[in-house]
Amino acid sequence: MSSVTEIYVCKLRQELKKGKLFTSGDIHDRHDAEMDAKERCGEDDTIAKIGYPPATIATGRIVSPSPAIEFPGAEPGAYLLAIDLKRKLTLKFASFSALPSAPVLMPGRYVYYGSAYGPGGLAARIARHLKRGKTVRWLVDSLTLAGRIVQTAALAGGSECALFAALHKLPGVLVPVPGFGSSDCRDCAAHLLAVPMDFDIADYLSAFRSRV
Repeated sequence: MSSVTEIYVCKLRQELKKGKLFTSGDIHDRHDAEMDAKERCGEDDTIAKIGYPPATIATGRIVSPSPAIEFPGAEPGAYLLAIDLKRKLTLKFASFSALPSAPVLMPGRYVYYGSAYGPGGLAARIARHLKRGKTVRWLVDSLTLAGRIVQTAALAGGSECALFAALHKLPGVLVPVPGFGSSDCRDCAAHLLAVPMDFDIADYLSAFRSRV
């Protein structure tokens, strides 16, 4: 029996579960979801995000629900990636060459903050992060290739620095590697935070939006 995936298509500022609901029997892995999202966004430029709640992938099949991988539209703004790392990762990059030894990310959950103001906006940038066979251009590429993106979120017109500042204040949240992803930012210690394993982007953004 084929599995059926629920797809929530949302307009700007619309909550995921309040989006228009579609179903599909043709989405069996993350690649299928990416292709479906790109097609929908290409046909309707008013789409702000698309959610695929059953996004835990194992041996090519959707096996159980997990936090949504959201596919925003092409507008500019800020985004977040929640990344699970199962094995320690040594960061052998020139940007850390002045340190006595290369920094190491230990197993755990991390949240990366970025912005997308170039061609394709948020949709193109998040799609690239989700791609497995990509060239390592940024520090975060090494983390997304070594780990697994388990959640994404985007805020049209948002600021990654504001998102970072709000999360950095929470208990149990740490900067694992100073300067990670923030070489062009004067305000943030990094654009990567280590968070508890039960951290949920949707809960965090709900609280963040209630304060702004």
